[in-house]
Amino acid sequence: GRPGPRGRSPRGATRSWTIDEGGDLFGRHVILAARIGNEADGGQILVSSMVHDLVAPRGDLPLGPGRPVELKGLDGHHHVHEVSWRSGG
Repeated sequence: GRPGPRGRSPRGATRSWTIDEGGDLFGRHVILAARIGNEADGGQILVSSMVHDLVAPRGDLPLGPGRPVELKGLDGHHHVHEVSWRSGG
């Protein structure tokens, strides 16, 4: 990811099973979340299409339209959605 204003870090999120070995997490979706985070600009939150599909029906989290991205080490295109949020300060 690219640094943002006031040092805000980009974030990426997905949901799946992971392997926990001594506090270190492993698995395809750990890599997916990291790669999604790398696509985000500083202060931006991107989520996978799986997270989008889980939370969008609730209607309380503003999500942008998806866009396809190629993620290093993962085959094909993956859709990411921006979470529209505003900082409180």
